[in-house]
Amino acid sequence: LQRALLGRAIISKPSVLVLDEPLSYIDKQFEAHLYQIVETLAATTTIILVSHEMSVISGMANRHIIVAGG
Repeated sequence: LQRALLGRAIISKPSVLVLDEPLSYIDKQFEAHLYQIVETLAATTTIILVSHEMSVISGMANRHIIVAGG
């Protein structure tokens, strides 16, 4: 289901894409594919990525905002 929803979002060519915990409940093979998708989309799309894991954010984002105690 998560893959289908991501595909649907990408097909619509949004100017802003919000990914909330995008690596939750996906296998390692699709995780690598998702990194490629985000890298490609980032050239033309603003991507807002929400995650509790800093390793996810540092691998996918070029700017970071950390909310502490929020």
